Amino acid sequence: AAASMFYPVPGLTLGGLVVEERTGEVVHRDGGNVAGLYAAGRTAVGICSNSYVSGLSLSDCIFSGRRAGAHAVEKALDTNA
Repeated sequence: AAASMFYPVPGLTLGGLVVEERTGEVVHRDGGNVAGLYAAGRTAVGICSNSYVSGLSLSDCIFSGRRAGAHAVEKALDTNA
């Protein structure tokens, strides 16, 4: 059998999309928000360090996902938009 060209490797992503702190909306490089586009968890400025606390990303996901979801609902119910 031929050897596989793919091998599993441990990986880590540092950084992520910049988000508006109050809503979780993604911030465009020009500084404005991208309406309706949200990032949560490690995709939202997910910065780790050598003092990373195990399990922190779970609470990160819960908090930022809740924040983004709450804002999305608020925008969906806003009849003035």
